[in-house]
Amino acid sequence: MKSIPHGLRSLLIRLGIFLILFIITTGIAGPWVVTSKLLYGYHFFIYGNIGKMVILGSVLFLFLCRKKFISLPYYIYPKWNALFLLGGFACIPLFFSLANSLLQTTSPYQNIPLLVSTHVVLLVMPLFLLLGSLGIPMVMGILKTGKKEILTCILIGAILYVSVFQVWKLWPYLSAIVLAAVSFLFSLTFKDVYVFPPLILQVQDFAVRIEQACSGLDSLFLFSGLYWAIGLFEWKHVSKKKLILMYFPAAMGLFIMNIFRVYLIILVGVVYSPELAISLFHTYAGMIFFILYFAIFMKLFYKWMKKP
Repeated sequence: MKSIPHGLRSLLIRLGIFLILFIITTGIAGPWVVTSKLLYGYHFFIYGNIGKMVILGSVLFLFLCRKKFISLPYYIYPKWNALFLLGGFACIPLFFSLANSLLQTTSPYQNIPLLVSTHVVLLVMPLFLLLGSLGIPMVMGILKTGKKEILTCILIGAILYVSVFQVWKLWPYLSAIVLAAVSFLFSLTFKDVYVFPPLILQVQDFAVRIEQACSGLDSLFLFSGLYWAIGLFEWKHVSKKKLILMYFPAAMGLFIMNIFRVYLIILVGVVYSPELAISLFHTYAGMIFFILYFAIFMKLFYKWMKKP
């Protein structure tokens, strides 16, 4: 087995650190924003899908640059870059302070400087985390090495961002399937399992509505976007028949994994903490399962799909 070059290994580790910190910080602010009038009244709903596009773009970028990054040099991490990490976490209390002030206004445009500042802080937070995780020298090296691929990922991300609002219309159908499957799983081990319209599942004293975050539609959409984007880039090198046929069982496997994800989160609410379970539904924690699933899928089947 070939060992991963030192420079590429360092990049993967630092990107992994960034994604973990990104999920943690957005997990702190995200659930609170979702339950407040900031989400739609102050236009913060746009960031949910932007975050998913960041994760999708990171995975796609690594794939497109995989050959270039084999010879990526090892960049020493300057210790002072850790200040960016501190800045990223410092943005959390600053955001809450600004957001609470914003909630005191009667309309989003009553205090435009405050509105803009709150949005800017939320955008700067992941930027600081990225710079702090990778280090300025590595960021500059990546920009120099993969400038074309970065532009490609931004373009694909923008197209998918616009498309996802149309795809969202399908979530009630998938949520109904998830509801039926999860209620069946709970009926195997719990007596008090009830289903109420519309799409409400109650297990003992904990009840939850199976909405968009539970439907698995986001993961399916991201997986499909990545799958077919890579398929188009590798069109000359893969078997068209295998590429098309493999998509359906791969998508089904991801959907089944989402069912178990929803089951586990609700189980947390039943046996441990309802508040924690509700928070988990409104974070990017599910994206960890998506990334692992996609990585394992590519590892097992990409070579098989390639032409001899």
